[in-house]
Amino acid sequence: MKEILKILNKELKTNLKLNYCLIEYDKSEVKYPYLIGTYIEDNNTNEDNRKSGEFILSAFTKNKLLELENVADNIQEHFKFFSTDIDNSVISIEYDRRQPVDTNDKKIKRLDIYLKYIKWKGVN
Repeated sequence: MKEILKILNKELKTNLKLNYCLIEYDKSEVKYPYLIGTYIEDNNTNEDNRKSGEFILSAFTKNKLLELENVADNIQEHFKFFSTDIDNSVISIEYDRRQPVDTNDKKIKRLDIYLKYIKWKGVN
């Protein structure tokens, strides 16, 4: 899992220039928009050494929801055909869907962005 988290962190922060933290926002100053990532790992046992799961990126802003829609569009385009090799594995991450979420706070907007991942481990 750590390889997948490392790749996602690099893609979101370095390549897409997004404010991203895993599990909780750990910056001293809040800079909108920002994303908080969580994940769900599937409990699958496949003959081809495949692991899969889902990332949930919760995006927040104090501006209009359209700002988060633009962030989601950029993520969708970036992960359209994304795969990479790392440590004798191939990892694929792809955009799946998005969903606005009510925050019960008129000042804060939230959009959850879902990504699916698959990791194939080679045989040493």
